[in-house]
Parts: sequence; structure tokens; C-alpha cells
Amino acid sequence: MGKVKPSYIKKKAMEIYLNNPDKYTTNFDYNRIELNDRYEFGSKRIRNKIAGYIITIIKTKDNNYEKIKIKKKEELRSHNRRRKKRK
Repeated sequence: MGKVKPSYIKKKAMEIYLNNPDKYTTNFDYNRIELNDRYEFGSKRIRNKIAGYIITIIKTKDNNYEKIKIKKKEELRSHNRRRKKRK
């Protein structure tokens, strides 16, 4: 289990990811090279933390998307059941 990232890392990683979501993957080395080519960072450590957190964003986004789809299906089913009971 990793440590909690500082908020400035989270904000910057989210901002960078949202600007070009198709440029980043779950491969740390690829993300690190992309960040190095596109942005200027004060240190390698900050760049690496941002590259790592972008992976977390991608994994969370994919996982949340599946959870949201399942939840929406369940809500639709329960809504349809309630409509049938009223008739």
C-alpha cells in the first residue's frame, strides 16, 4: 500500500490528464517520458509522483465507470418494478 499523495500532486496530475487523456496509459515509464517531453518539472521526484498518480486516475476511472454502469442498471430495474406495482 502506497502513501497518500499531497494535494498539489493530485491537482496537477488531474489537470495534466484531463488536457490529454489519450496520451497516458497505465505504463509508468511511458507516462514519465511523456511528462518529461511535454512539461517542465522542478525535480524528477515530482515528475515521477505525477506519472504514478496518473496511473491511479486511469485505474480509478475505469473501475468507477463499471460501477456506475452496474448502479444505473440496478436503478432502472428498481424504477421499472415500482412502475409495474403502481398499475
